[in-house]
Amino acid sequence: MPLKPFKTIEDQARLIISRGCAADEKDLQEKLAHANYYRLSGYLYMFREFDPLTKQRTNRFVAGTNFQTVWRIYCFDRQFRLVLLDAIERIEISLRTKIAYEWAKSKKVGQVSNPQKHPSCYRKAFYNQRKSAKFLEGVQISYDRSTDDCANHHKNDLGIRKAEDLPVWVFIELTTFSNLFSLLRLGLPKKLSEKIARDFGFADNNKFIAALSVLREARNVCAHHARAWNRAWMCANHKVDKIAPDIEEFENFAANKASTAYLTLVCHHLLGKIAQGNPWGEKLCKLLDDFSDLSEFFREHMEMTDDVLKFFRPPQQKVE
Repeated sequence: MPLKPFKTIEDQARLIISRGCAADEKDLQEKLAHANYYRLSGYLYMFREFDPLTKQRTNRFVAGTNFQTVWRIYCFDRQFRLVLLDAIERIEISLRTKIAYEWAKSKKVGQVSNPQKHPSCYRKAFYNQRKSAKFLEGVQISYDRSTDDCANHHKNDLGIRKAEDLPVWVFIELTTFSNLFSLLRLGLPKKLSEKIARDFGFADNNKFIAALSVLREARNVCAHHARAWNRAWMCANHKVDKIAPDIEEFENFAANKASTAYLTLVCHHLLGKIAQGNPWGEKLCKLLDDFSDLSEFFREHMEMTDDVLKFFRPPQQKVE
């Protein structure tokens, strides 16, 4: 298939309107100048007509499609990503803190400050298959590139050149989230990983890892400003389907584990283990209320039903 030819912003706007999307042409051109056609097409896609014969979307938009609605969804998604990142940041920092602390006080090494340097601090397979060496190489690259004051202090003032010689609380901060995830999934001694999982409310370490898999994907999506609100999260990972029974407050609650609703439930659960009474759920509800005109889209494409929202909304105060 040949590449599509270049189209000016004016051509792009006329093409969208010609396919049945009502819009002010000048306003549409201004939007396309700052949020390109390709990005907006992801939000327009759901409004395209579905052909039951070919079982594919056509280039025509369903009757009544208005670009203002599409833009409202785009604006909601941008704010929704910020709310997600707020939760993910708290969870990630807590996870880094927990790993560094528990790893450093491991009984096997007598409470050393740099367990990453000791073979006994890794699972045997992780160390014997040189996965630990690859892991250390990744952190070394981050350390060499870092211009952070803390990294410069250890490099220049203390003369520490190898990342493996750093105190673990510095070492973990220099570890990418992807490498941190691999360390928790495959590298740390099993009992240590299980201890960390329990601290976050998971009796089964594999289910904890599955939950973090969803968060890792969400972190990458939000960091790259990709569409988040109606995405299927980790739908190919069958382990995600086994998370729910370990989340006490969601037990007996059926949820599509690939839905955005379930992602928010996982965030809410983990935040509750970090700080009880965290207002993140209320912040999410406020955002949904601010865009209440899109509630039908939230229910259909995010699966944010009233049964889900009840977990986030605070109990109504009794009126005297």
